[in-house]
Amino acid sequence: MLQQLDAVLELQLTTLADILATSAPAQSTSTGLCKEDFDQLRIVHFAGERFGAEQLASLGVHELKRLMAVHSIASAGCIEKEHLIDVLSEHFATTCPACERHEAVVSQPAQCSICFGDFVDGEPLRQLPCSDMHIFHEACIKQWLDKQTSCPLCREPCGAAAPAPAPSPVEQPAAFLADSLFAQGLLAHLM
Repeated sequence: MLQQLDAVLELQLTTLADILATSAPAQSTSTGLCKEDFDQLRIVHFAGERFGAEQLASLGVHELKRLMAVHSIASAGCIEKEHLIDVLSEHFATTCPACERHEAVVSQPAQCSICFGDFVDGEPLRQLPCSDMHIFHEACIKQWLDKQTSCPLCREPCGAAAPAPAPSPVEQPAAFLADSLFAQGLLAHLM
């Protein structure tokens, strides 16, 4: 039946799927932040908290495990508080803090406000110009700013909008054709 439709309409399209794929209307006319402005967003690195043995001893097992995750230390399923303290103490003694490895570091906030995932020690993050506390995973804020031009927390503008892409000449007739086929009920018969 698809071949008959192609012959009747004298289309060069090979499948009905081609018509549907090229006829999808643009999802939104709004565009996100332009690439140049995104690239200008400040990159900072997260500096996870570091504690001495006494401070570690005052923390609970759950807090110690969270601290291990922040510093990318595998817990190997251990739940004994003394073992967790030993592992963290050794890690802190043998590694240099993020503030010594990177110029721009932050220790707060400790999680991304978009995905609610905890930041990891030394992880590169993006800081928005509206506030020193508006810091996000790069992938999270990139996805947000691909659709918006404002901060997800305070809605302050972060830069200029990217230009809207021009529709290709192939998409316009296909969209019209698909709409007219649906209106005539021909396409519904094929499905």
